[in-house]
Amino acid sequence: MGRIVASQVRVFGVSDSSSNPLNAGALTDGSHSHLRLQNPWHSLLMRFRSEVISAVHGYLATHAEGPFHQVHHPVITHTDCEGGAEVFPVLTQKSKNDDAAQVDDFFGGRRFLTVTAAIHGEAFTMGLDRVWMLAPCFRAERSQDDRHLAEFHMLEISMNYSEELEPLMKLCEEFLRGLVERLRNSPAACEVLEVVGRRDTTRVSAAELRWRWELLTQSDWPRITHADAIRMMKEAEAVGNAKFQMRPRPETDLATEHEMFVLHHFQRPVFVTHYPSKIRLFSALQSPAPQSLTGIQTTESVDLLLPTIGEVFSGGLREHRLEKLIEVMREKGFFRSCGAKTGVTKGGEYPFLRDDESLDSLEWFADLRRWGTSPHGGFGIGFERLLKYLTGAESLRDVVAFPRYYKHCQA
Repeated sequence: MGRIVASQVRVFGVSDSSSNPLNAGALTDGSHSHLRLQNPWHSLLMRFRSEVISAVHGYLATHAEGPFHQVHHPVITHTDCEGGAEVFPVLTQKSKNDDAAQVDDFFGGRRFLTVTAAIHGEAFTMGLDRVWMLAPCFRAERSQDDRHLAEFHMLEISMNYSEELEPLMKLCEEFLRGLVERLRNSPAACEVLEVVGRRDTTRVSAAELRWRWELLTQSDWPRITHADAIRMMKEAEAVGNAKFQMRPRPETDLATEHEMFVLHHFQRPVFVTHYPSKIRLFSALQSPAPQSLTGIQTTESVDLLLPTIGEVFSGGLREHRLEKLIEVMREKGFFRSCGAKTGVTKGGEYPFLRDDESLDSLEWFADLRRWGTSPHGGFGIGFERLLKYLTGAESLRDVVAFPRYYKHCQA
């Protein structure tokens, strides 16, 4: 190892090394986020994050079939009926005093921090055809595990004139493959591969991390329907080859243990398609007919599972038929949850609504169909989950500068 020979030393900022949390190793609980950025590993993760964002922009701006345009959706939204997790309301008060009244009068009523970019992304797609967004989303996940954050970033990609699910899956494969190719020899990526496996970074070895990256460069990832995945797990249970804490059922979402079972079976990234309508967002395109064997109405939807991480990507085709969209919203109880009072709007009676129904905060979303639309689709990638996969970081909290999660919001 070489030596550094200094001819002159200047001290710019004095630090008491005996009490400095950086020297005490107090970096993992998130209580010193403002200091841990000076730690070499966390500094490297932030530099890598920056390079990934640059690579995303470069790939999508120069896509072979035409550029995707970056757009910015609103973070404050009127829509509280998106079907995601609990939402954060936007309130105002005159000061930060504990006894100051919090009110909803700024916008004339309660508004919320957005839980997804997909809803507003459809408006951009109708005008620009091919768009992408990378912005914060907020979900009140009451969890302190390393898979969830209250504030996180979603990378949303949306395309107009999408009539089949397969092209979306192909785009996802090509996107992640192109991303790896752009990052492979970048300075931060090379440095990550040099330091992983050390006690002061992450337990993931360089060999395992290279294996993760190599999986993303392979083509033709397996596709399996949600129904077939459930059937496969039940068959494994029946012969004693698997045991699940949560029993796999036809109209329930895949739990983490289910995702890991599917990934162990295929040993590579896997697309799970055609989730039941009951467990998907109201805007998911309804499949042409229920499955003949189960009678369950499915959607033209897809999740991508990555080894060691689980679900990272979720999306599919969007419901472009106004009558069908309103029918699904009715089945999911949206009109009741949105405070339905009347089916009459400013423009007269709204098509397909009953007299006691109102679209309320989602009328603008239905208008995208009412005033002309086309088949379209897209997908969202949990950006922090992707970074965790690519870096081998121990937790999602490591790949953001100032993590926010249940019972924790400091600095």
